[in-house]
Amino acid sequence: SNIGANVTTTGTQTYTGAVTLSGGDRTLTGSTINTQSTLAGGSNALTITGAADIDGAFTGLTTLSVSGTSNIGANVTTSGTQTYSGAVTVSAASTLSTTNSDVTLGSSLTLADNLTITTGAGAGDIVVTGAIDGAKALSLSAGTGAITLSGTVGQSTRLGALILNSSGTTTLAQSVKAASVTSN
Repeated sequence: SNIGANVTTTGTQTYTGAVTLSGGDRTLTGSTINTQSTLAGGSNALTITGAADIDGAFTGLTTLSVSGTSNIGANVTTSGTQTYSGAVTVSAASTLSTTNSDVTLGSSLTLADNLTITTGAGAGDIVVTGAIDGAKALSLSAGTGAITLSGTVGQSTRLGALILNSSGTTTLAQSVKAASVTSN
């Protein structure tokens, strides 16, 4: 599918094949936006108003913003910020990466599989506002940016490895339970 305009539905939008954004920044509005294959951003921003079910890699986006819950089952790469306002579940091993820009998870994070978040070598903060749970690995690399985990970590289900790499400030605001914790 080539999406050259904003798309609004009252229900679910399901894209089974590869998706390309063209002609500018795009907004997809619906109850759930499900991408079952790759999404090529074409150097455009993508706003998802509703829930996101990401089953294919997202590449070539300037920014990504999701207003609802997110089920992340593939890698997401942006040159700018990534913002996930609702609860995030990682359903398959994934990497969220930016180029010296922030990654913000505005609610809880559940790890059904491993997650790596990297913001590049320069400034780019990683913020997780809610609780983090799941017996999988979480690796956060923020370059010169800060890492802030505001909620409890591993309280319901102890995390596997927790890896925190940043030459900026790392803040663990509440208790942490993990099989191992590594920080530089």
